[in-house]
Amino acid sequence: MVLPFRSAFADKPLPSSPKKRSVPLTPKMQPSLIAKIRFVGLKRLRPHTVMRWVYSQQGETFSRKTLQNDLKRLRRSGYFSRVGAKFQMTNGLVLITFELTERKGMVRAIYFVGSKNFTAAQLQERIRMRPGMFFVRSLLAKDARSIIK
Repeated sequence: MVLPFRSAFADKPLPSSPKKRSVPLTPKMQPSLIAKIRFVGLKRLRPHTVMRWVYSQQGETFSRKTLQNDLKRLRRSGYFSRVGAKFQMTNGLVLITFELTERKGMVRAIYFVGSKNFTAAQLQERIRMRPGMFFVRSLLAKDARSIIK
């Protein structure tokens, strides 16, 4: 059974001019600045490399939404098997700690076998995977498709 919608304010006239309320910022509502960003669990990658995927920056205003987007970008990078973050707020300052587990497979070398029409250098130009990168199966599939084209 569907009930008709009736607003609780349907019988009341609209105010002619809405009153503006000014609410002072309390210490809890003050924007918090990011004091430090740490990375825990890195073994091969360096923190400045990982910062490429992180938009939160030291000295800027902390935002939970930006932190969630940072976690998405770190997951999509393909370099980590686990991604997490913690943050601590103290006296208007925020310490962000990213907890990361790097993938285990590392590309040591790339060999092209059986190609008669292209040199290894020409094929290497068509792919994105490089020695020293973490092995990502989806990137291998994209590289294979780019060679077949």
